[in-house]
Amino acid sequence: MREEISTISNYFFQVTWRRLGEYHFLSVGDLPWVKDPNLLVEFRELTPEVTEWNLIIKNVTPAHEGTYECKISDKNELFRHIHLKVVDLRPPITISGKNFVETGQPIRLFCNVSGPDGMYLKVDWFKDGDSMQYPSARNAIITNYNLVETNVLVSELFIDHSHSTDSGTYICRSTMGIKSFSVTVLFADSTGDPEGETPRSGCRRQHLDPYSLLAWAALAFVMISLWNLRSPIRPGQRAS
Repeated sequence: MREEISTISNYFFQVTWRRLGEYHFLSVGDLPWVKDPNLLVEFRELTPEVTEWNLIIKNVTPAHEGTYECKISDKNELFRHIHLKVVDLRPPITISGKNFVETGQPIRLFCNVSGPDGMYLKVDWFKDGDSMQYPSARNAIITNYNLVETNVLVSELFIDHSHSTDSGTYICRSTMGIKSFSVTVLFADSTGDPEGETPRSGCRRQHLDPYSLLAWAALAFVMISLWNLRSPIRPGQRAS
């Protein structure tokens, strides 16, 4: 918030900032008057007659919304009111997590819900249209907790050991809306076989074409013939 002040040279005055409805100053001169690291005062002298006294609020939240008063300690008590409106641009509901996990790995989804001050926030989980409230989903653990921020609810869905049946569309339904998230559980083959087939033994079957079979048969016939020719003929035995 910026306030530009025109003064008379060599005339002493004091500038203060405060929020209406509170009985203490936020700043006096160029010094903060409250122990708030998010508040500071920026003083700039534009000309000898014109100065700026800017109240800066870092990390603004809806709690900072209100009407602020800049006052000059003069015999006429000059002041100006500035209304601060904080607009929350965060989406009211979001889901985060991993879309793809391997079999046996955990599934962890987070549903963040934010709402206006004083609104009761509630979250319900569904998978493929079916409620995941206990005991319908025995393998899922759902934990809800509030953040330090104003009216923010976080719901965590946790599945320790995932299976193929855990693939599907997960839905987070709250008082602020509905969001869906797709999860696919992948089959992890420990052997590294791209086909996903585990061989039953250390030998692999090789399929031979007909020409190779004929060549092996011819080679076997030649080997048998040579063996018969080299074998000696015993007495009383006919040569074959």
